[in-house]
Amino acid sequence: MKKVLQCYICDDEFKIGIIEKHINECTYDWNIEEVDKPEEERIPVPLEPAEFTETLQRYKLGLKKQKHEESTNPSEKEFYPVPSD
Repeated sequence: MKKVLQCYICDDEFKIGIIEKHINECTYDWNIEEVDKPEEERIPVPLEPAEFTETLQRYKLGLKKQKHEESTNPSEKEFYPVPSD
């Protein structure tokens, strides 16, 4: 089961739990590099693909469900796998 996502900006892979922090840092770095270019050569930060957003949302929903189940009935734990897209 794959627990990493590929950054849609730099193409590196990161654990799914820290990808959002990385995206913020990567966006910042992208903009720093682009600001030094002439205006007509600047490229905007790539848009977040729908598939990336959906995978991240499913992962977060799975974590919320898991935490809810653990808090309501700790003896019957259910695990929600991270989808591998």
